[in-house]
Amino acid sequence: MRISEKFTPEAMLGAPRRSPAVPSRNGTLALYTVSTYNFTEGKLTKELKTLEIKTGRSEVLSSDENITEALWVPGRDTEVAYLQKKDKGHTELVVVDVERRDESRHVVFEFDAPVSGLKLKPLDDETLAFAVAGLVGPDGKLYNETTQEKKGSARIFDKPRVWVLTRQNDRWTLQGELNDLLQNTTLEIVGVYDVDDVKNHYDLSTKGILFNASSLGPDTDVRQWDSTHVYFAPLTSFAAKTTSPPQRLQMEHPLRAGRCSNVRFSPDESLAAFVYESYENSIDARILLGHIDALAVIDVFKFIVKKEPTLPPSSFEFGSERDSLLLSTLACGRTTIQTLSLSQDAVPETIFNNGSAGAYYPLVEGQWGKLLVSSASFLDSSLWQIIDTKGETEPVVVSSLTRHGARFGLTHAMVSEIWYEGADDSCIHAFILRPSNFDPTKKYPWWNIALWADQGYIIVCPNIAGSVGYGLDFTARINGEWGGAAYKDLVNLVQYVEQLPYIDITRAALAGASFGGYMVSWIFGTDLAKKFRCAIWHDGILHLNALALTSDFGLPPAQFGNPPLAWDPATAEQLDKWNPARPDRLARWKDAPPTLFIHGQRDWRCPLIEGLAAYRVLKSHGVASKFLTFEDEGHWVLKHENSRVWHREVFAWIETYVGKGPTPDY
Repeated sequence: MRISEKFTPEAMLGAPRRSPAVPSRNGTLALYTVSTYNFTEGKLTKELKTLEIKTGRSEVLSSDENITEALWVPGRDTEVAYLQKKDKGHTELVVVDVERRDESRHVVFEFDAPVSGLKLKPLDDETLAFAVAGLVGPDGKLYNETTQEKKGSARIFDKPRVWVLTRQNDRWTLQGELNDLLQNTTLEIVGVYDVDDVKNHYDLSTKGILFNASSLGPDTDVRQWDSTHVYFAPLTSFAAKTTSPPQRLQMEHPLRAGRCSNVRFSPDESLAAFVYESYENSIDARILLGHIDALAVIDVFKFIVKKEPTLPPSSFEFGSERDSLLLSTLACGRTTIQTLSLSQDAVPETIFNNGSAGAYYPLVEGQWGKLLVSSASFLDSSLWQIIDTKGETEPVVVSSLTRHGARFGLTHAMVSEIWYEGADDSCIHAFILRPSNFDPTKKYPWWNIALWADQGYIIVCPNIAGSVGYGLDFTARINGEWGGAAYKDLVNLVQYVEQLPYIDITRAALAGASFGGYMVSWIFGTDLAKKFRCAIWHDGILHLNALALTSDFGLPPAQFGNPPLAWDPATAEQLDKWNPARPDRLARWKDAPPTLFIHGQRDWRCPLIEGLAAYRVLKSHGVASKFLTFEDEGHWVLKHENSRVWHREVFAWIETYVGKGPTPDY
């Protein structure tokens, strides 16, 4: 008999966290990292491990919390390369053979600065090209903040750097010098500063490097400062300095400023492809593809498939050949995997929709008939399965980190889904999570998921107007309706859950983060605020006009008609209409429920001033409120000790004003 652990914040935060599993070339091993935090010792342990896919047996390659990323060495069945942080900001590139471990481990190169985004590419002469990204100082060298004497401040650009590795006496060594790919350009590769992974923004071929970058030149339109484009840098040798400047891939005329991501070469290196989201319609992501020699791309759905997708892709990978793609698509609160043939009238076919797929790879290199898929769900933080892309065999579970939730006593019976009528007769989807010991004869407070549910609450997670995964028309309901359709969807949700016999609507709590925090601010200016006993406001939004000028990501132009600027007549009315900080709305905050405000001081998406101002509004009204901040956190609270404080404060706040568990018998 297996006894489950009590599901507490410490149990959740201290549980092992695994990276996606990456199969070896022959499909026998999976490479991954696992980290575990010990609250008693205040120590994080991190291991680089391999798992034998057939037996489930795992072995440790290295135990070092400073390992940042790892990958299989191309063309080798048992060699692994990884980056490891060292003292004074240095980074080592290390290679190890999984069969010979310590005797084979060797440092290929030590960078004198932090780097990330490691990629390797086999070349025709049996050498390896490799690239990393890092900050570059005014002198053109890799920038190391810890070794610089700060006499002032200066703008620093981030650039990819390329080298060649050659193998001698069973060890890899560096051939040539470190080369700066973007020297003498105004380009800045995407991903070094952002929360996104820089590896998603560039790719290697034997002919050169494809990368996604923004231009910081004087001719850049400041209203489109975060616009990016994809460039190709041709290379005659990875060991020599570049002689040709990067060349921008030209898009068809209607495709103008926007954001690009998911940069990929086709398997034969003849095609370049990436995801593109235009400013005019950011919700309709497109895949652009073209011959690298032509330096031009076209819309896959418009000109090749000639059929619009039901749901836009969020990312993709090429299949075994250049004439097929695998798509990651959000659908009904899940991240699915689909296959798409690059032929006229082709329709994407879903091959995985069980939870949310975080990563997938061909089980055997170059053979996409079977995939090793890493996914997560409300019950399982890490599930690895082998999926048959043709659907001829059932999925094979390789490993479940929580034993499908049993480790913490979680079951599928805790999770259900509802559909209810929202604004404008739209059908709205929501997940409901119940406590593991749920008793339908009792009433529970409801909360806006499994850890929170197991504190004795019913959790309702609605996918309101603007949510992705329900079709473009549904997502577009947010355009010009930030506080309109989305708010009405929440009003109708409250009316729906009032009819559920096991929910105590008199003990309701409200919570929202980011845009959800904006919705909390908006609700505080309405009568709906009186329905809640307390609220949690995390890294939210108070003043739309200010956010449009201070956020690192900006407000989506399509949702406000134009680039949202308070002095532009085309958008000023929209910004003011949906601004929670309008005086008439702030006056109504006197009826807001007691609120816990939480904000990271390093949040550039929704700057700290938004949280401080919202907190001061409630204090001025005499409403009970509290402000929690973390000086070393951004838009998300990621550090273990900080996260424990976050959960303790949140649960204590809710319990103070809502109570805990079913209504007492007395």
